[in-house]
Amino acid sequence: MKMVCVMVSCLAALDLSAKVITLVDLYLARETEQEVESVREEFKDAAKVREAFEKGLLLYGTSKQVAEFKRKFGVGDEPMSTVLMEIIREGSAKAANPKGESYDSLFLQRALRWLGVCAGEAGKRLLMDIATNDGNCYDARACAIEAYLRRANPPEARDAITRFTGDGMRVKGKDGFPVYLCVYEYALQAYDEADGDPQKREAIVFVLPDVLIKEESATVFIEVDKSFAERSREYAESPQRKAALERFGKQPEKPE
Repeated sequence: MKMVCVMVSCLAALDLSAKVITLVDLYLARETEQEVESVREEFKDAAKVREAFEKGLLLYGTSKQVAEFKRKFGVGDEPMSTVLMEIIREGSAKAANPKGESYDSLFLQRALRWLGVCAGEAGKRLLMDIATNDGNCYDARACAIEAYLRRANPPEARDAITRFTGDGMRVKGKDGFPVYLCVYEYALQAYDEADGDPQKREAIVFVLPDVLIKEESATVFIEVDKSFAERSREYAESPQRKAALERFGKQPEKPE
C-alpha cells in the first residue's frame, strides 16, 4: 500500500492537470524487474485477477492500454477471458432479474470491452449472443459489438458486419434505439486497429460498402461515407458509392 501511495504522489506531481491517474496507469508505471515480476506472479491466480478488477482495474483503460497490460505482465487470453465472462454472465443475470436486483451497468460494459482484447471462441460466442439479443440494453449490445469486431478474425468480421446490420438489428430495442447504427463506427474502428492485418481490412472493405449503400438515412450515410472514403480508395472510387451519393443528391469528392 505504501508503494502505491508513493507512485500516486510521483505520478500526480509530474502533471496533475494532464489526466486522472487510474489503476491501469499505476500498474503500467511499474518499471523495475522486481515490480513487474510481482504483478506477473499475482496475475497467474484468477482470483487475484478478479480481485484487481473489482477494486477498479476494470473500470479504466483504453484497448491499447489493456493490450499493453496483458503483454507487460504476461496475462494470457484464457485466464483473463474466463474471469471477464464470469463477470459478464453475473452482470447480465442481475440485469435480467425480474425482482430488479441492482447491478453496476458500467462494470458490465467495461468487462465487455476488455473481453474484446482477449476473447477466444467461447468469449466471441458470448459477445455475439449479447449483441444480437434485443432484450439487452443498447449500451451492453453496443459494447458487445465493439468488442466482437475488435477481436474477430477476417471471416468473422465480414459475417458479423452483415449480421449486425441485418433487419433484426434495425428494430428499436427496449431503449428506443436501433443498435445497428453503432456498427459503422465500430467497423471503421476495427479497420483502423487492423493496421498490421491486411486481410481483416480487406474483409471490412469487402462487406461494408454493400451495407452502406443501402443506408436509408442521408445523415448517417454522408457521415459514414466520408470517413470510409478517407480510409479506402477502392471504396471512394467505386461506382456503387457514386450511385449512392447521387441518390442523396451529393457528388463524390475527388480523392487526394
